[in-house]
Amino acid sequence: MTLHFTYLTNFTLIFSLLFMCSCDEKEFTNPYDTNTQLDPNNWAPSNMQVEVLTDSQIKLTWTQEETQISGFRIFRHDDDADFEIIAELEANEFEYIDTVLSVGTQYIYKVTAVADNNESAYAESEPITTEFPAPTNLTTTVMSDSEVQLNWTDNCGYESGFKLEKSVDNGNFTEIAELEEEVTEFTDTGLSLDVNYTYRVYAYTEVNESAYAESEPVLLYYDCNNVFMGGAEIDCNGVCEGTAVEDCNGVCDGTAVDN
Repeated sequence: MTLHFTYLTNFTLIFSLLFMCSCDEKEFTNPYDTNTQLDPNNWAPSNMQVEVLTDSQIKLTWTQEETQISGFRIFRHDDDADFEIIAELEANEFEYIDTVLSVGTQYIYKVTAVADNNESAYAESEPITTEFPAPTNLTTTVMSDSEVQLNWTDNCGYESGFKLEKSVDNGNFTEIAELEEEVTEFTDTGLSLDVNYTYRVYAYTEVNESAYAESEPVLLYYDCNNVFMGGAEIDCNGVCEGTAVEDCNGVCDGTAVDN
């Protein structure tokens, strides 16, 4: 009887020691009591939203119901990389602006709440791509025999300004003007007759440039009646507003026709 009792007592002692050791080694994710298990989803952030602010900035916001935390960790994933931590915030901060991003790159963000060594589940954003809307509808209006007015549509709300370039007779483009933000017109002066001019405009910021908007070629001229930008033309006999045309053999005012 004594031996049986001793055996039970020893078994109980060993079981208790094993239980205590296993409890000491187990890690819990509970911000309130590190000795009690709590589902990480129960105190995770939620409602994570992302918004493109500029060509290089994205704003993140989220909500957090539980307040017994020490802060947040922000993670980012882009086209070519895994998630990596980009910021650690205080417990009372519920937004973050990510900067110096690349145009046309897709980003995904996630945020987790932190309490000492514990970390909650994640709130993850929808994929979002930075963009830089280019100007459009670049038009030319001839003002005189030496001036052309340019107009375009500004599709961006955060450009630093615009840069204008000009090509002469299909040559290389060279910059002719740098304008402030929200400016959508410019008059080019000192132009020559019988020269083809093509223009293009793009928006820029400190870190990026948009795509171009390009105009149709414009030519300043006097017609054969000496009317500026008139419609009179010289026929193949050299007669202004004449009716002679070349036939299918290339003979001016000829009678040959295609069979």
